[in-house]
Amino acid sequence: MNSKTPLSGSIKFRHSLRAKLLFIVLAITLVPLILLQTYSIVQTNAASKEEIRARFAQIAEDETNYIIAWENERMLNVKTLTTFEEIKQFDKEKATETLFEYRDLWGQAESFALVNKNGVTDINTDNKSIDVKDRQYFIEGMKGVSMVSDATVSRGTGNVIVVNSAPVEVNGRVVGVLIGNLPISTIKDLLSQLKLGETGEAYLIKQDGTMITPPKYEQDLIDRGLVEETAVLNYQMDNYASQQIAAGLSGTAEYTNYVGEKVLGAYVWIPELRWGLVIEQSLDEVMAPVRRLTIFSIVITALFSAIVAVIIFFITRSIARSIQKMSQVAGKLAEGNLKQQVEVKGRDEIAVLAKSFQQIIEYQSEMAETARQISVGDLTGDVKPLSDEDELGNAFATMITRLNETVGNVAYNAETL
Repeated sequence: MNSKTPLSGSIKFRHSLRAKLLFIVLAITLVPLILLQTYSIVQTNAASKEEIRARFAQIAEDETNYIIAWENERMLNVKTLTTFEEIKQFDKEKATETLFEYRDLWGQAESFALVNKNGVTDINTDNKSIDVKDRQYFIEGMKGVSMVSDATVSRGTGNVIVVNSAPVEVNGRVVGVLIGNLPISTIKDLLSQLKLGETGEAYLIKQDGTMITPPKYEQDLIDRGLVEETAVLNYQMDNYASQQIAAGLSGTAEYTNYVGEKVLGAYVWIPELRWGLVIEQSLDEVMAPVRRLTIFSIVITALFSAIVAVIIFFITRSIARSIQKMSQVAGKLAEGNLKQQVEVKGRDEIAVLAKSFQQIIEYQSEMAETARQISVGDLTGDVKPLSDEDELGNAFATMITRLNETVGNVAYNAETL
């Protein structure tokens, strides 16, 4: 019979039971975990974006209401002045004193002026006589209509202003128009109270996209040669927000702002003022908390996966080692070496298998001892087969019986000779 070398020690790891167990268990445990965590991260990011958009929309709504309320109060100031008798009577001395008094009291307007029916501001806090008869607010005022003008350059100060105008009426007849000039700088200060991180800003534009208040990154526009000194009334935006405002729409979106940066913005068309409010913040800054949460989730998932992988590695190694040891024992048995001992630990299937191996070794050792006794002529051994299917035990029992019969016959024949 040819001797064959057992293969138990030549199995490569990738072909081993250990590798298969490791792969299967990792696939069963980690793949669902990673898929679930990935889905959770995607859903969390989407929910966070929606929450941020909703917050931006709410901020824009609150700021819009605040601006409208603030402007209504400025208009109320102008209308209040039109009720004074010195204003109605165009009493220059008293009217001028009243205008100065309330300008200082309210502290918002750059100047107040009383425009006569010829369109000249004879009574004002600028101490200048200015012809404004071509201004729309004067034309509408003489028709008995109060209005907030578009942003324009003051003929008195040269500053960019918004004018609140209200008709002055005596006995139901319009005799003039009272105007209050609000400098854009005041509106800018109003918008600057809104805090949106390091990159956030709020500004106003006309419906055609022309800037009414100076933007935060105005210097970038100057450096690029897009405007000379100021963007106010000199720079016309053409991006998603300005296009939506031009269509009279409001909303929130991610888009590129006036300097080419990706932002999350809220835009609101304010029809009663004919202003477009734009609130923007760098998308990188807005999404920074979401990215940090995503990175944290990935790190936690990776750490947990590594721990699970290590635990699974040691568990599968323990299982594989037990089987490997029994494989080595089986290899020795295949070589005829019965001097083996299988260590039995635990009560699981591996332990049961090890116990069965040990029983095989003990049984084969008994058969080997019986064979040695027969080899030296000792036929007194009593072999009891373990079952009807015990071919080796039955064969040895039959062989001993027949050898004993043969020896008995030889001895009998020898006596009879």
